[in-house]
Amino acid sequence: MKKPTSARRLARMLLTTGVCGIMLWNLSALGARDPFWPVGYEPPREVRPTPTPTPPPVDNAEADTEVRVADVSPDEERRILASIRMEGFLRTGTSLFAIMNQQVVAVGEKLRLRIHGQVREFLIVDLTEETIRLRPL
Repeated sequence: MKKPTSARRLARMLLTTGVCGIMLWNLSALGARDPFWPVGYEPPREVRPTPTPTPPPVDNAEADTEVRVADVSPDEERRILASIRMEGFLRTGTSLFAIMNQQVVAVGEKLRLRIHGQVREFLIVDLTEETIRLRPL
């Protein structure tokens, strides 16, 4: 038995779906000609916009933001700051959120960090686009 051609499949589909199938089916997508077009008419070609390349993500998107940790030794603060990855800020109305280590946090919320295999929690004390102050819990 012969494999049905695309025209035969289209005819079979149109017979089974009826007139509504003709109206819903996009004939030009199949390369078929609309029977109501004038002889010699070619529809305008679809112009697709060229995609603009997106820049690769920056590892530390907010490099100019200063993060401070209160009530810890300078050596421990360096280890904490090394584990924090700033990814950006989100502003909705009057609220400001920081995106740090794949967590969205605001003032008064907890930030959980894994430092040398230990999970530590910090409270967001102050949050601006220039400075983020943390306090260990």
